[in-house]
Amino acid sequence: MGCRFNSCAGYFLLLCGFLKEVPVDGSDSVSDALVLQKQAERWHALIDILYLTQVIWLYVFSALYPFLGLFYGIVLMSGSVSAKSKRIGRVCLILGIINLALSSLAVVGILVLSFTGLLAGLFAD
Repeated sequence: MGCRFNSCAGYFLLLCGFLKEVPVDGSDSVSDALVLQKQAERWHALIDILYLTQVIWLYVFSALYPFLGLFYGIVLMSGSVSAKSKRIGRVCLILGIINLALSSLAVVGILVLSFTGLLAGLFAD
């Protein structure tokens, strides 16, 4: 038996239960074991989708808020057991460090431009 859906949208509708999978061989009877297997596959796919969504939000928040990225990176790198979580923590830490460096450069640039404008205004008179 195989799935006839080749697109992500079709598989998503199947996952949510809006569509039923039709057996490839055309038979109408589906055993209970197969139904349980398909339900388990749906749950695993849903868990994978939720996991990817969580990882994406971790990356987004790490890129937007540098201290949050540093915090998540340190926690995931030091507290996790799996290599996948350590890799996610390393990416969050790198994004946090990059954002912190860019924010610091922006603050220094604004301060330099404001002080040079202030000094130029004092000596112009």
